[in-house]
Amino acid sequence: MAGISVERVNFASEDGTSLEAKIYHDRTGMVADGRRSCVLVVHPHPKLGGTFDNPVVVEMALSMVEEGGMGMCLNMRGVGRSGGSSSWKGDKEVKDVAAAVKFLKARDDVGPVYLVGYSFGACIVATAMLSVRDLVDGISLLSPPWGRISSIMLGHHFKNESLTGQIPKMVVAGTDDMFSSQSAFKRHFEALPEPKTKLLVNRASHFWVNEEQKATTPIAKFFSSLDAARDERK
Repeated sequence: MAGISVERVNFASEDGTSLEAKIYHDRTGMVADGRRSCVLVVHPHPKLGGTFDNPVVVEMALSMVEEGGMGMCLNMRGVGRSGGSSSWKGDKEVKDVAAAVKFLKARDDVGPVYLVGYSFGACIVATAMLSVRDLVDGISLLSPPWGRISSIMLGHHFKNESLTGQIPKMVVAGTDDMFSSQSAFKRHFEALPEPKTKLLVNRASHFWVNEEQKATTPIAKFFSSLDAARDERK
């Protein structure tokens, strides 16, 4: 994308662990008070190679820039130049996401903040919402690992009240996702409270190889529609 800028930032997690992130933005789409919507994108499992350079993660940030916003890709603890060590169940990583949301809200160029968790990241943002619900304007779970095996280790992230309330939600997955199933998707989605929307992409896999925009563009447009609705109410 022409004119894109990548800003590298560092900040501390809630327990003091140092974290790194990249913020993608350009000079277009600036709103009247100098603030733009920003999506925080949380990567797949760090033990399985997930980083802020994952193609789906980066494309999600770029899709938000395309809509006139910003995109922040976080390296959770133990990944890249972030300190600490990663965990299998993701309980410590929840602190990293919460800290990243608060970091964004403290910036004078950021307006509404949205959360996208991809794969393992979907589990982390779900639980993080318990502490940052009032700071987030919308959330998307991208390819949440709702399959039976994944749920043994990560299912506890979806067994809380973190996604209740009036937070707008969008869940996106492929019909050929190996870490979930259409029946599991249907069951979990139906359990989510309104307002919510879903997108099942035919024949797409968990990894979205060469199909990243089929997932990320609809999510960015969903967040853009929330911005538009908010502006109409002003």
